[in-house]
Amino acid sequence: MDRKILFPVLAIAILVAASAAVFLVRDSDAGGDKSPSTMEQAELKVFGNANGDRRIDGTDLEIIEEIIKGDRAAADYPLADANNDGAVDRADADLVEKIMKGESATITHVNYYNGGEQIVTTKFPVRSAIMTGSSSAWILTFQLGILDEIKGSSQHGKGDTILYRDSYLDESKCAFLSGGNDIDFENGRAGSSNVIIEKKVTALIADSSKSYITKEKDFENVGVDVVRVTFASVDRPVVAHSALLLGLLFQKVERSIQYLEMFDDLYGQIDRALGSVEDRVSAVASGGHSGTIASTTYEYGKIVMAASGDYGLKNFNFAGATSVKVAEQPSVFDTRLYNYDYVIQFSSFNSEGGGAYRGVTQAYCDGLWDEKVSHFAQWEHNDTGQYIISLGSPVMVRLAYTAAVFYPDIVSMDWADQFHQKVVDALFNGQEYDVSELTFVIHK
Repeated sequence: MDRKILFPVLAIAILVAASAAVFLVRDSDAGGDKSPSTMEQAELKVFGNANGDRRIDGTDLEIIEEIIKGDRAAADYPLADANNDGAVDRADADLVEKIMKGESATITHVNYYNGGEQIVTTKFPVRSAIMTGSSSAWILTFQLGILDEIKGSSQHGKGDTILYRDSYLDESKCAFLSGGNDIDFENGRAGSSNVIIEKKVTALIADSSKSYITKEKDFENVGVDVVRVTFASVDRPVVAHSALLLGLLFQKVERSIQYLEMFDDLYGQIDRALGSVEDRVSAVASGGHSGTIASTTYEYGKIVMAASGDYGLKNFNFAGATSVKVAEQPSVFDTRLYNYDYVIQFSSFNSEGGGAYRGVTQAYCDGLWDEKVSHFAQWEHNDTGQYIISLGSPVMVRLAYTAAVFYPDIVSMDWADQFHQKVVDALFNGQEYDVSELTFVIHK
């Protein structure tokens, strides 16, 4: 897979301005938009998506054919060059037709990688893949209906195991590849498994962080294309491309659009309810490891800002790190320097029953609370300002609950539960849960 760095991803401070109302939505279902699009503007960042909307379809083919006939200028449609060879010609039209028909082809697209973007090629469609597993990774692919196609996965933070008992955690269907972020590669084997050969794996779905998959070239050399997305993002452009790209590759296009529409619905609700709030709460986020505070560049920190919160440590020097241990940086509790009202902790509810969707006991909640909040004992709001939100829930649901914590008089927990229930009903593959009867936020 040839690759090159294309351009950096901006660290977008959403502050809920990243609502659906702010972003140009290009959906060919809404009239066959033929407006030009650059890669930066495109929702689905794939060459061949000439108008930059959410799918590759007949509108893109029409644009390419009109360019070939001389009715449109190729310079106005940089994504019309489907094979990225520098010219818009019949080969591009043929490639788009193959993609539309679901026939074997090679597509060229953006990979997110360690804060930047890369242009890479991937064999299409993906029918057999392995992936880096985590709470955020599994809940995204689960919502997109990408289940049987995953033949092996690492298991770093399983989230709510009850959701995946018949898919990613069923080793008769999905091989266990490692217990960490990375998946080792040696002699054609992923971890200790021969799944690549046995299941004819053509893709590895990985998080954008470079700590996930350190032997990328080794996988590519045996024909396994590494596709990198950002599983836990709340940055609207990143959310869109990550979901839509997976939807395209695995031929779950309509499902990925449905997922994005629900995210956009949440953005819009938050923007309408909280966009004009002047007295914003101040908060920080903790996630990944106990006793840490995330930076504004980490996905947990971005949720605080997306929920209309002012980040309490925005002037703190994280020295390029995504988080700091509070035990090593006691100044984070110094109210002369930083003053924040909330600590939002994101944690998996890994009870013996399978997580929040199975139901957690009061004893479990008490134990998790004592373990998590103890790290912040020096903080003046330690007893009242901490909340733990389930990391096993979908990213958009985490955002809804965070907004409800910050502004309970404007967007309530009942509102967040109602949105959560819509997500479950629409995207949980027939699994039924009454979220109003379950616990996803812990507070004392």
